[in-house]
Amino acid sequence: MISHAPPGVLTEFGPALREPCGRVHWAGTETSDVNMGFVDGAIRSGERAAREVMAAA
Repeated sequence: MISHAPPGVLTEFGPALREPCGRVHWAGTETSDVNMGFVDGAIRSGERAAREVMAAA
């Protein structure tokens, strides 16, 4: 249900996964700040990415 990373990687580097890269905005359960690894986290990250895209337009 979640990417395979050694312990501590997502908690330490997770915020870096959320940073847009130019016009590319990342979404997915691994980029969620709440409920990472669950469907709710994926939905939250999709909503966050959509807000970022709309704000950038």
